[in-house]
Amino acid sequence: MKLYPTTHVRPMRRSEEARVAEITRACREAAQWKEEDYTSFLSSVPPVEGAGNSILVAEQEGAVIGFVACRAIAGELEILNLGILPDARRRGAGSALMNAAFAWGRECECGHAFCEVRESNQAARTFYSALHFLVRGRRAQYYRDPIEDALILSRML
Repeated sequence: MKLYPTTHVRPMRRSEEARVAEITRACREAAQWKEEDYTSFLSSVPPVEGAGNSILVAEQEGAVIGFVACRAIAGELEILNLGILPDARRRGAGSALMNAAFAWGRECECGHAFCEVRESNQAARTFYSALHFLVRGRRAQYYRDPIEDALILSRML
C-alpha cells in the first residue's frame, strides 16, 4: 500500500494569493482567476447577512498544493473554483478540501452544496460523484474556449 503525505487544510493567508494563482495556472480545467481576483473575492462581503466567502488551501509537507474557493449564501454552499497541482492529484487533497468546505458550509447553516462542471470533464464528474454530488441541471454554452455546456451538480450537506 502506497502512503501519501498527510494533507492539512486551512484558510488561505493573504500572503498566499500569488501561490494560489500559480496553482490555478497549472490547472487548465480550473476557472482562470488572477491573483487580484482572489484578493478581491476575500475582500468582498456578499450583500446578504449570514453570507460569506472562503478560500481554503491544502498543504502537504509544508507546501500549498491545492485550494478551493467557495461562497455561502442563502443556505447554499457554492463551490466556485478548485485546483490541485497536477503532480499532487489522486492523493486525497481534493477530498480533504471539499470535506473542509462542506464543514464550513454547515457552520454557515448551508443545507446543500452545488457547483458547475464542464460536461466533458469526466475526471471532475467522477470526483464529484464520489462526493455524492448528483446532476441537477445544465447551463447551455456556459463555458468558453471551447464553448460547452456546464452540468449543475448538487448534494445535501
